[in-house]
Amino acid sequence: MERFFCANASQCVNEDPIGTASLVDTYVLLECPQPWASSAWDSKSIPESLKEAVVQLQSKYPRTRFLLINQERTRFRRHKSLIIYQRQSNAFVGRFNRYEFTIQRPEDAIVNLQDFFAKRFSTRFVTRPTQDVLVCTHGSHDQCCARYGNPFYTQAKRVVRSVDGDLQVWRCSHLGGHRFAPTAITFPDGRSYAKLDVFSLRSILSRSGGIELIEPIYRGSSLIPAELQVLERSLLLKFGWDWMKTGIRYTMRLLNDVEPDLGKLVQIEFKLPGQQLTICQAQIVPDPHKCVTLRASCNAEKESTFTKYRAQHLTFSSLASSVIPEPLQERVSQAF
Repeated sequence: MERFFCANASQCVNEDPIGTASLVDTYVLLECPQPWASSAWDSKSIPESLKEAVVQLQSKYPRTRFLLINQERTRFRRHKSLIIYQRQSNAFVGRFNRYEFTIQRPEDAIVNLQDFFAKRFSTRFVTRPTQDVLVCTHGSHDQCCARYGNPFYTQAKRVVRSVDGDLQVWRCSHLGGHRFAPTAITFPDGRSYAKLDVFSLRSILSRSGGIELIEPIYRGSSLIPAELQVLERSLLLKFGWDWMKTGIRYTMRLLNDVEPDLGKLVQIEFKLPGQQLTICQAQIVPDPHKCVTLRASCNAEKESTFTKYRAQHLTFSSLASSVIPEPLQERVSQAF
């Protein structure tokens, strides 16, 4: 019997990956030697006290993602890195802020995490304009992450060396969406990608080449809800690489309060470099033509149906100020 690979199944039906990035407020990345257990925080390298602390923090801050990361140097380094990416608190959000701590033992991360989430900041962390690329290679969680993630991680290291800037690439534990392997997430922008290759990764990191290459590989931004990600991709394709320098704020509400499955009305405000504030309004509705039914992972016994969305009826208006005048607020309210 032929072995089943979920990534091959997704590729065969030409599944659109947009809208599959998780909405996250904070990413916690702990440098940790391999091997990793199927549930990463059950790994032998993770002491029980740290596991309990992570469970408690996850319960208290549900939009926090805890990941293990690894490089070739990890096994031999005396000190390890604890990196925290937290979304900006600005009105217009376009990236995560980076905080890096150095720890000697995994359990040393507990105090740092507790202090960080309690906002007891200290000089123990380092901030620098580093870009991190996380490639999922968590084969014990899903075999596609090993089959496709490990070779791509090796390729990604070469790409990073060829691109200008302070860049580093890591293996990481389960990112979600293993049926899109090889998958990766880039920081500080928090964008997730699917079915990557060397050419597409180089374009993403250097912000060069035709922007259309983004469309079939973009899963979405962790800074916005899943339903909004299809509209954000449309704006990325419209405005090009400059869009990646842009912070946004958004509002959403149901198209129909009685029938919530009909979709949502959304508004995105943004300001491209050197331009006025722009408001985009659109409808986000289910797209039956892109809906797929397949096994979500290599270990799944049953198929699942995945609803896909499209953005329609996009309208744009510009303002000289980031404050929406009252008359426009009334028009927006009426339109929504």
